[in-house]
Amino acid sequence: MTRVAVDLLRHGRQVRLREVGVAGQERLAATHAPLGGDGEARLVERAYLLAAGAQVRDGADADAPPLPAAWASLGLRHAGPLEVGEGAMRALVAFRGAVLSATPGEG
Repeated sequence: MTRVAVDLLRHGRQVRLREVGVAGQERLAATHAPLGGDGEARLVERAYLLAAGAQVRDGADADAPPLPAAWASLGLRHAGPLEVGEGAMRALVAFRGAVLSATPGEG
């Protein structure tokens, strides 16, 4: 496994989380997460993933992981909050997949 440099100053809080640690942050940094959604949702997803230390790639929506079923039950009806919420949820799904993956780049 190739080790990826982790910016401890920038991502120190994530690294201190037991669920993430240095290994999880390394996997996240090695991830090339496909973006799903469109419009504002895509921009929010990109911003969150970049801030977390992941690399993003514009890909077909089919490459992006699906949103959890509970997403539909949140009751967001207006376009603005719905797009921000969708982008944030997509970023969290990608983040979780990257941190929990067994090898870098899967996620």
